Amino acid sequence: MPYYFPRGVTPGVVVNGDLHWCADHRAGEYYEAIISFDTTNEISTEVAKLEGPMVHPVDSDSDTVTYLDTNGDTYLVDDSDFNTNDVGVLGGCLCVLHKTHGISVDIWVMQQYGVKESWTKRFTITQKFITKTSHLRVVCEFQDNEILFETDEYLVYYDPKHNTAKKLRTRGAKMSCGAEKYVSTLASLGSGTYC
Repeated sequence: MPYYFPRGVTPGVVVNGDLHWCADHRAGEYYEAIISFDTTNEISTEVAKLEGPMVHPVDSDSDTVTYLDTNGDTYLVDDSDFNTNDVGVLGGCLCVLHKTHGISVDIWVMQQYGVKESWTKRFTITQKFITKTSHLRVVCEFQDNEILFETDEYLVYYDPKHNTAKKLRTRGAKMSCGAEKYVSTLASLGSGTYC
């Protein structure tokens, strides 16, 4: 497989019954892509090539990129270490968390699975305690479209309608880890049906 997973071993997200990850295509042409794995047929497929505003700009002379923040200040960011794309699920649709370290996280949603023209930017997060984290993952979305994120240190309850975010911490814990969405089921673990 001509793909490299720059985030290392991370849990994939399930959409349409398949697992999905962000990966770099490195054979011949370099580009960022979303890869799926069909667990039934054990086949990997490229679902989407990330293009346009979902691609991080790269300075041809170095690994650093100059960004202009909202105050008009410029600074350098090492693109390979901090700017990331990660996949998630929002509203049952595949999404990309396009993070420009210290600036913003754009949330792009693929409205129709596998249709590249259906990518829509749903919202942008600018709170520094979210944009400066190296790890950002969607844990779940609530019925009122608020989202629970996992970061390096804590869970974040985000309200895109009001662009507000609240850090959630467990008393006595130094950091959060391993937060997952619980989905109830009537299937018994002994039934042979696990997904």
